[in-house]
Amino acid sequence: MGQANAQGSGADEHAAPADTPQAGVTVAIGGVSRRFRTGFLALTEVDLTIGAGELVAVVGPSGCGKSTLLKIIAGLLTPTGGVVDFGGDRPETGYVFQDAHLLPWRNAIRNVELFLEVDGVRKQERRDRARQALQLVGLADFEGSYPAELSGGMKMRVSLARTFATDPQLMLFDEPFAALDEITRNRLNNDLIRLQRDRGVTGVFVTHSIGEAVFLADRVAVMSPAPGRIVGIVDVPFGDDRSAALRTSAEFAAVARDVGEIMAVHEVAEGQEIMAAQE
Repeated sequence: MGQANAQGSGADEHAAPADTPQAGVTVAIGGVSRRFRTGFLALTEVDLTIGAGELVAVVGPSGCGKSTLLKIIAGLLTPTGGVVDFGGDRPETGYVFQDAHLLPWRNAIRNVELFLEVDGVRKQERRDRARQALQLVGLADFEGSYPAELSGGMKMRVSLARTFATDPQLMLFDEPFAALDEITRNRLNNDLIRLQRDRGVTGVFVTHSIGEAVFLADRVAVMSPAPGRIVGIVDVPFGDDRSAALRTSAEFAAVARDVGEIMAVHEVAEGQEIMAAQE
């Protein structure tokens, strides 16, 4: 799949900006559809190009196929139609879920070491990389703590450290902060931006929160109700400096409103189609 060419008719329409930093991997999604064995069509003709080093947030109503799209990008699901092209071999990919999925019998540093251990990295190297990753997320003093001794936000920091320790070129985030309180979520948003920008990793971040999407992303892709497709792209013009004051600015509100209006238009359109079908 990684060697294929993206062919979707809308691929150019949703292409990455020309000035996207070339530090990570480019992801070209062309005409991707997915129908499950039950007959349910989750995605139809999804076209989106994500530039190297770019972070794109994906928003849309529940059940529109956001998580299905992430799993297809990750290679965990095969598309019914279309292709995902990385311009070469499948890149090293990190996947961060809503739950931290820490092993309760391992302390923080040994949880961070887990993927490195599976990959056969030597003990001293994986310990050094895990320790550095914990420092990056501000948990250097908690490497000996077990999951039961950590708060929800700290567990997610360990999860982020575990993923960044593998030096991924591509990171996929499936609503990782959805269950956290707003203060903790905002802090983790700041951590994520810093880590993603410093490493130049390409990212795809699924969220139900328009505010979170606008704060984190270079662009926000809006999906329609199922069967999901990309119905709009909103550029986020704030660069790398995402200060706390940005969230309360008029410019931030304007971008969030643009995203919300696209979602609202397509939710209304779907409702009208359902009513027409029932008449």
